[in-house]
Amino acid sequence: MEALVTIIVPICNVQNYLEKCLDSICGQTYTNIEIICIDDGSTDDSGRILDRYKEKDKRIIAIHKENAGYGHTMNMGMDLAHGKYMQIVESDDYIKQNMIEEVVHVAEQYQLEIVKSDFWRFFQEDNLEYNSICTNNTHYNKIISARCDMTVFDDNMYIYTGIYRMDFIRKNRIRFHESQGASYQDNGFWFQTLALAEKIMFINQAFYCIRRDNPNSSYYSTDKLYAMGREFDYIKKFILERLNGERKY
Repeated sequence: MEALVTIIVPICNVQNYLEKCLDSICGQTYTNIEIICIDDGSTDDSGRILDRYKEKDKRIIAIHKENAGYGHTMNMGMDLAHGKYMQIVESDDYIKQNMIEEVVHVAEQYQLEIVKSDFWRFFQEDNLEYNSICTNNTHYNKIISARCDMTVFDDNMYIYTGIYRMDFIRKNRIRFHESQGASYQDNGFWFQTLALAEKIMFINQAFYCIRRDNPNSSYYSTDKLYAMGREFDYIKKFILERLNGERKY
């Protein structure tokens, strides 16, 4: 039986992009998925779009809550996940039709905790630019970990270009930093997963499509200048409490 994959979709005011995102998930060639969509207090039409898709596809779990921030939303999704693996899809992005099938095949073949792939970036619909997840080509297509090669921290920080095994996430108590209104909360998750995983593989194929033409994205926000500093404080706290004395970085 195919492994169940939980796809977590954090949603907040993305009415112009949500349909393309959900279409790409519901149309995956790998069908044994649950789709946990969490509407984090949207004030536009995102919630109604989500409910409409839930009626069409029973694999969708739709949750509506008051706005509490990205970290809170992601932690809720992970707590609800039933899958052997977890995939994160940002609600203004989309994924290629064969993404889950390909990354799960690699994860199962090598019994990996993390699989990450290359990705596409775009500023206009379907005008895709290929990007490498690795800055070092020797990292591709082999089992790797930070224990053996700390240069994995030099690779791109994107957390959503692959999948994570949920027993690894739960055993290591990996969580997102919860602070309402903050940005860059994916950075702490990125660091924890890379620091703790023993079996990672980067593959040189691209499936995930990252949008860069959403004017409301935190990518363009100037009022969250100090959010990165608070996220690094969270990473420092993790190192001091969880890694200090176990490994030296």
